[in-house]
Amino acid sequence: MGMLFLRTLRQLGKRLPEGVSVVGYGDVAHVALVDPPLATVQVPYTMMAHKAVNKLLAMVDSPAAALEHDVTLFSTPLIARRSMGPAPASGSPVTTPV
Repeated sequence: MGMLFLRTLRQLGKRLPEGVSVVGYGDVAHVALVDPPLATVQVPYTMMAHKAVNKLLAMVDSPAAALEHDVTLFSTPLIARRSMGPAPASGSPVTTPV
């Protein structure tokens, strides 16, 4: 989706990243190959899957485990690439999103 957004912004004549910054989600391999390379938030899919499977197995072993409400936080680092630029200076006008 982020790659389509990059293309659409270019078709609209927007400058990247000077005029608009774009950040995707998921950090799939091909986003680093577009021009400009798409910045993304990296998602720990494997760790999330392991946690979900372990929770399901615990529920099979003990149905009462389904009633336990636990929270797991996963690190989701930003992978900075050239599709994002610096934020506007303090006091600069913010443009309306496309």
